[in-house]
Amino acid sequence: MVTYTFLPEGDPAARQCFLEKGQSFEGVLDSTLVRSLLEDPASAAHLRELLTRGARIGVATGPVPLILLIADEQVIIGAVDDGGSPQGLLVTDDEVIRTWAEETVDDFLARIEPLTPKAIDTRAVAADGGT
Repeated sequence: MVTYTFLPEGDPAARQCFLEKGQSFEGVLDSTLVRSLLEDPASAAHLRELLTRGARIGVATGPVPLILLIADEQVIIGAVDDGGSPQGLLVTDDEVIRTWAEETVDDFLARIEPLTPKAIDTRAVAADGGT
């Protein structure tokens, strides 16, 4: 996954697959998104839980201009308006698009600042002013 938007509690179906059925999760999140998630204790706890269970999540070192997900055999691309608001989804199993999506995700993963449970705890404290 590469995205600048994310449900604070995560997608319940994806969460169940990852936490209960042993699937993997790799995600690159926009830095602004990470800051907003860490300001919410429930969202920070969700990220921490994913990481302690083996997810690879990182903060993008630059802007994230798209919503891109690879789930099993499907690629999901978020269609957004000029303001960045999601307007719809394109879901495909086309091999050419999948190859592009895998290369795009790999490019973003190569340039992340990895999140760790400890980093989440440190960032969460900084986000709430140390209280």
